[in-house]
Amino acid sequence: MFRFFILIAIFSLSGCATKYTPGEMKAHYKPYTHFSAGTGNGVLVKASKGTRFWKIDGKRIASIPSMMFGGGYDAIKVSPGKHSFSASRGVDLNVRGVELKQGNEYYLNHLQADKRIYYWLENTTTKEVVWGTRKTQAMLEEKE
Repeated sequence: MFRFFILIAIFSLSGCATKYTPGEMKAHYKPYTHFSAGTGNGVLVKASKGTRFWKIDGKRIASIPSMMFGGGYDAIKVSPGKHSFSASRGVDLNVRGVELKQGNEYYLNHLQADKRIYYWLENTTTKEVVWGTRKTQAMLEEKE
């Protein structure tokens, strides 16, 4: 009986700490290309490891069954200009009307805090956040 209470105490104490998981950039990306040849080289948008794109500008690029089994795309290549896209990391995310500039590269990053996921899109060329708000573990721990 004493062992049972020790186990309960350990589980209740370990449940109090928030687990933080930052996004990781992959070594290699295979983008879905969604732009016409006359618009230059296109703009590359990469997603953090485990995040997959499934819709660009209202066009579905990955099926629901595909997404359920890890499908979708880890990167998209689009023409410069304003775009909307959807991605998923278990929970869907919709980015609407973000301006993507020629010659720049973008990264859809995240920070997972237990079951909550914070997303932001950063221009890796200029280091500015163009959508959402960059979160860090220190910022979230400050609020607790």
